[in-house]
Amino acid sequence: MPSPPSSPNTSAATRADPLPDCVIILPWCYSPASMEAATWTAIALLAATSVGSLFYLGSRIDALAARLDARIDAVSTDLGSRLDAQGASLGARIEAQSVSLGSRIDAQGAKIDAQSARIDGLTAKMDEHLRRHAG
Repeated sequence: MPSPPSSPNTSAATRADPLPDCVIILPWCYSPASMEAATWTAIALLAATSVGSLFYLGSRIDALAARLDARIDAVSTDLGSRLDAQGASLGARIEAQSVSLGSRIDAQGAKIDAQSARIDGLTAKMDEHLRRHAG
């Protein structure tokens, strides 16, 4: 292994290589292979943990979605039956009021017919009275 330069004041002009002092890479600057292996191991563990967490959260989300679907279907069925029952009840009430209203309209029609008959009678009397005096 080469030794470091003997003097820190050595300039780049007196050396054979054209690199300045701050760019010189010496063999003892590299990390040992064990350190590189530990770094890659840490990266692999982090990646595996991230992927595992992603799959775990995905399965949790799927389970929650299934539970939510089941609850929504139950509420939908219950609400649908309640709406059908209420619709039938409301339909029966509307039909009862329709029958009642129909009979009342028919009764008013009979009263209007009676009034028309009276008016026709009075019109006939008026015509007779005018013929007597006009003629």
